[in-house]
Amino acid sequence: MLLIVYVRLEEFSSRQEAIITAINANHNFNSHHKLRDQFNNQK
Repeated sequence: MLLIVYVRLEEFSSRQEAIITAINANHNFNSHHKLRDQFNNQK
């Protein structure tokens, strides 16, 4: 997960844009796992 964030930091010329992308990526990653855990608990 951290490697993806570092690659994104290298790609963007704007540091602020890279930080926003990292936050969004982390949020999406966490949301996906929460949904998966809820699905697994229902079985």
